[in-house]
Amino acid sequence: MTWNPLLTDLSIVVIAAILILVLSPGVAVAGMIALLVLLAWAVTLILDSRRRRDESRRPGRPIPSPRRGPQDRRPSAGR
Repeated sequence: MTWNPLLTDLSIVVIAAILILVLSPGVAVAGMIALLVLLAWAVTLILDSRRRRDESRRPGRPIPSPRRGPQDRRPSAGR
């Protein structure tokens, strides 16, 4: 059986949500905590997408073209 890392993350989130709702003084406080978590997630998402976009624009090493074997060459017109 393979273990899905997403299942681990989901279980941590469910446990954290239950603890926050039980231990916080009210639902409003739990809602504010949820908004802070969503804000942190949005900032992380924006920064990550900008970093990926900048890496794709940056010129890197050229990708070598695949080498052709003798069977891939076209016959010459003069030969």
